[in-house]
Amino acid sequence: MSDWYMPDDYYDEFVRGSLDHSSNLTMNSILESSNIAEKQTELEQKITDYFSVNRELPVEMTSTGGVEATNQVITPLATLASLNKTAIANYAKNNKAKDSPASGGSNVSYYDFSQISGNWDCTNFVSHALLAGGAIPYDTNGSGISSKGWYYRSLSNRSSSWSGVPNLHDFLVNNTTKGPAGSATTYSTFKYNPNSGYPYAIGDILQFYLSGSYNNWRHSTIITEYYETNTALVLGALATGRSGKGSYNNNQKAEEVYPGDSKRVIKLSGYYK
Repeated sequence: MSDWYMPDDYYDEFVRGSLDHSSNLTMNSILESSNIAEKQTELEQKITDYFSVNRELPVEMTSTGGVEATNQVITPLATLASLNKTAIANYAKNNKAKDSPASGGSNVSYYDFSQISGNWDCTNFVSHALLAGGAIPYDTNGSGISSKGWYYRSLSNRSSSWSGVPNLHDFLVNNTTKGPAGSATTYSTFKYNPNSGYPYAIGDILQFYLSGSYNNWRHSTIITEYYETNTALVLGALATGRSGKGSYNNNQKAEEVYPGDSKRVIKLSGYYK
């Protein structure tokens, strides 16, 4: 054997091209080309020559069968930074009873959504608490009420996640781009174990479902403390939130808000820069 050719090999197929092996079918031709050392030297030189010049990057197939260049700018992954959950809880405690709560971030004005007929201020209040904990808005430059991002520019220009109970949940648990993020779990009381810690933290979000004619997630609050139930070492969450002027939760037991209905915790993992 004086040489070999592999049709599935990139170099053989695209650099050397199709080979005609008919001349190798006679004994004389085999003898004439039997100098393996020469063939090896020739092959090494072809490889060197091929890769010594700049070439375009190969292309890759798209899911629809087309081609697209791979020399595109790749956006770096967003960096997840820590939220200050103590500051989140403190904001809720300090602003819950105010007629005009302070802004959680100096660049985002506070608008009381309870001024709109049939609306409440609870999730807007939680959004400002997240700002107080260090979260940055994710403004997608939308117009009107946008289904994307998490931001408030004005009453007529904002994201639905800023003030909507289910919308905030959906944004937080799916966000990997910019702004706060977290994961959701069903709320329940728990038996305290110093070795395993707490299943949710002070500064996390607690949301409440309202069944009946409403039949949807209705209320957003901040977990501001724990309390011990009637069973020793079994703890539950105390919630603090604001629905409007003169209407707020002040370290209220979670079980007392819409009793018997579902409750969920959004465990905040941080915010993307």
